[in-house]
Amino acid sequence: MWYSAALLFERIHPTRTDRAKEPLWEESVILVDALTEEDAREKAEMFGKKEAISFRAISGEQVEWRLVEVMDTHEIQDRDLKSGTEVFSRFLDDRPTGSHP
Repeated sequence: MWYSAALLFERIHPTRTDRAKEPLWEESVILVDALTEEDAREKAEMFGKKEAISFRAISGEQVEWRLVEVMDTHEIQDRDLKSGTEVFSRFLDDRPTGSHP
């Protein structure tokens, strides 16, 4: 079965003393082939941990992206993945989402 998994990543600058712009968050939705939702969550977590990266930016600052959590998993109802297949949806109330324009 196919599942979508929403991963939450955090960017930090471990050596920065001014934390005013910290952190930056990224929500990433990936496809996972798994037998159960629990298996999908485990696979998504392994994938997210592999995506963790640490590097030196052009400014010379150390930058780290790391997995915070697997926020959610959803079984994809459509068995034939094709253009337009819904892989993730959620209901939002009137709170700001924190997205950048």
